[in-house]
Amino acid sequence: MREEGIRLVLKGSSVGAWYTYSANTEYTIDITWENGGNPKLYIDGSLEYDGSVLGDGIFTYAGDGKLEMGRHNGGYVNSVLFDELYYATTCPDADAIPNFLGASARYSLNYKVVNPTSLIQVERFILDHCNGEAIFSEGKWHYYVHKARSSVATFTKDEVWDVKLSRPNSGDIINRVRASYIHQDDWREDEYCLESSELIDGSELLSEGYFDFTGSGNLGQVHRLCTYQLNKRISDLQISFQVYNTKGLERFDRFQFTHDIFGLSLADFYVLSITNNTIIAVEYSTDLFSDKVISTPVIPEAILPLPTAVPDEITNLILNEGVYQALDAHFESLIEASWTASVFDWVKHYEIWTKYASGDDYILYGTTTGTSVNIRAEQEDVTAYVKIITMSKWDISSSGVSDTVVISGKVGVPVWPGGASLSGTEAGDMVLIYWPAAEDDDTVRYEIRRGRTTDDWDSSTWIETIDARNYQDRSAPVGTWRYFVKAIDSIGQYTADALTVDLEITLNPNLAFNRDQVLDLDGAAVNQVAISPSGTETDRAFPAPAARTWTDKMGASQAWSSVLTPGENWMCPVPTSGTIDLITAQVDMGTTFSGEFTLDYTATKEGSSSASLNPSIIHSTDGTNWDTTSASGKVDLTARYVKAKFVWVNTVADNSFYYIDEPITINVKAIPVVDFGTATVDTSGVEAISFTVTFTAIDKILLTPKGSSARLALADDVTTSGFNLRLFDTGGSVAAGDVYWKVEGV
Repeated sequence: MREEGIRLVLKGSSVGAWYTYSANTEYTIDITWENGGNPKLYIDGSLEYDGSVLGDGIFTYAGDGKLEMGRHNGGYVNSVLFDELYYATTCPDADAIPNFLGASARYSLNYKVVNPTSLIQVERFILDHCNGEAIFSEGKWHYYVHKARSSVATFTKDEVWDVKLSRPNSGDIINRVRASYIHQDDWREDEYCLESSELIDGSELLSEGYFDFTGSGNLGQVHRLCTYQLNKRISDLQISFQVYNTKGLERFDRFQFTHDIFGLSLADFYVLSITNNTIIAVEYSTDLFSDKVISTPVIPEAILPLPTAVPDEITNLILNEGVYQALDAHFESLIEASWTASVFDWVKHYEIWTKYASGDDYILYGTTTGTSVNIRAEQEDVTAYVKIITMSKWDISSSGVSDTVVISGKVGVPVWPGGASLSGTEAGDMVLIYWPAAEDDDTVRYEIRRGRTTDDWDSSTWIETIDARNYQDRSAPVGTWRYFVKAIDSIGQYTADALTVDLEITLNPNLAFNRDQVLDLDGAAVNQVAISPSGTETDRAFPAPAARTWTDKMGASQAWSSVLTPGENWMCPVPTSGTIDLITAQVDMGTTFSGEFTLDYTATKEGSSSASLNPSIIHSTDGTNWDTTSASGKVDLTARYVKAKFVWVNTVADNSFYYIDEPITINVKAIPVVDFGTATVDTSGVEAISFTVTFTAIDKILLTPKGSSARLALADDVTTSGFNLRLFDTGGSVAAGDVYWKVEGV
């Protein structure tokens, strides 16, 4: 059951302070307090707000769009009805509050503005039942307070009062009144009666704007004070008029009341409510009240919705794909969303919901009070779904407006500008290469490779990946090398073509990569290559008789087996025209090397100028299968076993011969090899790393833990095919995490 209550007048501020009101225009609003929140709402005797007892009072504005009750602190408190609602969680104890309120769990208010100079007034005060008891008793609520007076009034029994009443809109006569006041100290009600003779119907409204009840003329006679109380301090005054003939009297009429003892002189009063025989009124005077602007809304609006009202949807939702550059320089996709605001005037914020598949549930991305937002795309090459939900100040949500947008992501590969080229030079102990920027805002890295002039991008060796546009190579070996550079975007796409430059490197800038092998082909035997007297036919170039073998003999007289004599050299006479091959013993270098092989020797020819000595290198990776490569200069080989071969050719029969001085050497400059990657170490603290390239020897291993936490990374059990990566925290305990690794060697 729901019962209508009396009207409640809430004092406003000056005209236009809250909204722009029009005269004699009604603005109505319904407000409902539901169960489930704070504060409890008590009106008289035990007012509570947010758990604190405030005393007696009326509704007032608390700031920040909140509605609360006023506090009676011996003075009037301005009260304002605004945009925030509260909730009562349970039914309060009926004994603890006035019986007109009972045990309330639900309240409703609405108000209207009669004209700009009047008060804001509550049309209805509706109280529901709670715990099965009626919670409103008509006619009980009549306590209104105003600013305290400081004067002390002394009353004398049967003292004559001068009383004046007025109504601005009617000439109807009020023929009997009764006045009373409330004593603040003990809240006892002491009544002082004003009695008059019967007034004459049809009396005219005086020019002063009020009816004259002073006894002058034919409008009545003086009123007598009929109570007995004396010497009361008037701290708060409430005037209650009991009318026996309420002909034409209405709520919100204004009248004036005058009496010297009360210190009232033409004080304005407004009628708050009318029951059968009682008028409840409250004094209003610019001397007693001060108005101030509490809040000025941005959008004037006279209607406050019910807290259960569903807010209007947004309109004109527009979605576009955009890009942004993250802190790691990567460019990522975003969704640019904009819309037209809801016409609902009590919007709290808008919720942004997203998903990336039609069958998925929406996930809350965030909230905003504006009408646009940039949303980071969680996926690319998909259709994204975006829903915007309007949320009211009472946390009531709309159904939402949704739309889709295709997130293509980054698809175009970076390209070089027209005429782009790679430049390089050897300077001091390094090779410097540099290049122009790729034409793509999303270019984040450049990859550099090095190889022989016969290599391409795929067959060349990776050197480094950097974000600069120049590189200093301190590991380049001596020789002619080709450098390659490609640009990479944020999703790992490369330029289609590599910029290249060929450089002749004369220095060996990095000794750490110097794998030169100086190999004495006569070995470490006691019998070294010696020097023999000129013209002596001896075979003393090699340490063992088995190695002293001609593959082509010109006769028995050409097979020698002389004893080696230290200090002598070996001379090969060619008495007749023909060809003679001499192959040395093989040398095992211990491992397979790739690089530049150079055969170094010193030979002196005597005799016919037509004779020639043609050197070559016989090489093998397994000691079984051999290949022969001319060694007139530097040759690129991959070998573990090597021999030297000399072919003497003479086209005429003469006594031409060669002197070959020791040592006969092969110089090997190995090619640097690099491998790199990222490894994830689990909670065991160790991860096995296998190389993707073949190493002959390891020069250095570089380890860099990822993330912001301090970690110690170690390479254990290192071989030419891999190592065990171990990760520890600062306390020495095994740790999990990601680690960059790089291995340099040959």
